[in-house]
Amino acid sequence: MEFLVTMTTQVPEGTSAQEVDDMRAREAANTSRLAAAGKVLR
Repeated sequence: MEFLVTMTTQVPEGTSAQEVDDMRAREAANTSRLAAAGKVLR
């Protein structure tokens, strides 16, 4: 079974741009790892 998911994130006020960039980079790396394992389709 496959699911189509759309995610929207809201960054808390006061969060630095660097923190947001770091989190997004970690999320992208993890998603790439999951895609390589066949667990995520992008």
